[in-house]
Amino acid sequence: MKEMEGYQGYVDSSTRETLAILKSKPSTLCGASSHDLSIIGRIAPLLLISKIKEEFLTYTEMFVSLTHNSPIVLKAAQFFASVLFDVALGAAISDTIKHTAVDPLLARAYGAAINSKGKESFNAIRTFGPACGVEGGFEGTIHILLSYDDYKNAMIANAKAGGDNAARGMIIGMIMGAANKEIPQMWKNNVKNL
Repeated sequence: MKEMEGYQGYVDSSTRETLAILKSKPSTLCGASSHDLSIIGRIAPLLLISKIKEEFLTYTEMFVSLTHNSPIVLKAAQFFASVLFDVALGAAISDTIKHTAVDPLLARAYGAAINSKGKESFNAIRTFGPACGVEGGFEGTIHILLSYDDYKNAMIANAKAGGDNAARGMIIGMIMGAANKEIPQMWKNNVKNL
């Protein structure tokens, strides 16, 4: 926490709230009540220390709850972690999404996302809600993953949908990356030239 006291850069609201909780109750390991989807896009490195799926799911819950201790975020994290683990082992993205258990808290959103496959992405994501919360972001992420087989078109559709496309994009990229979907070489070259 000392290192964060003098930090002058951007600090998101869930980190700010978590730091305030830890400052007022140092013995508490309780994250903010944030509903932000983006934390889920940061779980991929946990695959490197997980030998089995149950271990990965446990690490995911521990990691996510540190700064995003909200039931809906934890349930969405478990869903996407399960999908990620299975896809990393070679399962197809679409089949995995359709056969992964969904918590009742997310069942309605999941159904809407499944039914949106093939619909125009801008309108689908605008209907779900394009903001950074799990509410809307969960459905939008699933919509893109089910509607596009290639990384380039998935990322373009996600960006064109607007809103907090970065949060959706992290999860989409993580899962497509686990499926060995290739980033277009031209995009890689352009990043090198920044």
